[in-house]
Amino acid sequence: MSLLGFCIYYIWYWEYRPHGLEAYFFTEDGGVGSPPVSTFFRTSTGKTILVDGGKTSQIVRKISSVMPFYRKDIDVIVITNPDDAHVTGLVDVVKRYHVKKIIEPYGVVSTSSSYLELKRVSSEKGLQLEEVKTGDMFNMSMIAKVFFPDQSFQFSKTNPPRLVFSLGDASSSTSFLFAADISKSEQKYIAGKFSLTDFFASNIAATNRILVFPHAANAGALRDDFLTLIKPTTIIYSRKSKVKKGGEGLFATSSASAVNLADFGDTAFSFNGNYLIKSSL
Repeated sequence: MSLLGFCIYYIWYWEYRPHGLEAYFFTEDGGVGSPPVSTFFRTSTGKTILVDGGKTSQIVRKISSVMPFYRKDIDVIVITNPDDAHVTGLVDVVKRYHVKKIIEPYGVVSTSSSYLELKRVSSEKGLQLEEVKTGDMFNMSMIAKVFFPDQSFQFSKTNPPRLVFSLGDASSSTSFLFAADISKSEQKYIAGKFSLTDFFASNIAATNRILVFPHAANAGALRDDFLTLIKPTTIIYSRKSKVKKGGEGLFATSSASAVNLADFGDTAFSFNGNYLIKSSL
């Protein structure tokens, strides 16, 4: 193949080939046994969404591996928790990419050095972090709905606001629920306020209902009533020790299929209609 032919194919592959929703779950070092730190979406319309950035700058290299080299735009960054483990990598992302919007939980008061640096770098680029809270909705090619933080919930320095939200994609009948690192008391609070149809974008009849679990899952971290209410078809989580198929022991009250990223490392999911296809990167 000539260089011109390769360039034409490269551009066609990234820009014009038919594709559905793509989701990339990146771990800290990309290897088996490493906890997930960020999720990168490329929607069916070509929009890009990054959820969290991890505690190192590796996220820049990982994003570059799944985007064409000439693309330097990220439509939305979502911060679920303003601590170093979630935002450190975002500093370099904002420096190297043209980020159009950054979303964070309402009421954040953080002294994290990485968070403060992210705010400084974002401000230099004329980008302000936008706060969202329970009930907020916004459309970024995927429809997002926020369930937490709630202004009426009592937070503390040791329990700061964290963002729980869903992302729904009508083209693939898929909805994700990001549960952040919320405590059991927060799960109980949320479960008492919402229904299943609330959780998975109400205007999307989601065939694939995917719960993205906190960074390091452990037995008992999820309340049974919270899990029963959500009724996910798939749970994506990370835990080094082996569990039985279906997440038995962690998700005993759920019939969902469980994908342990600790067994795969960096993992890609693609959605074509009602089908979910998984592959290790």
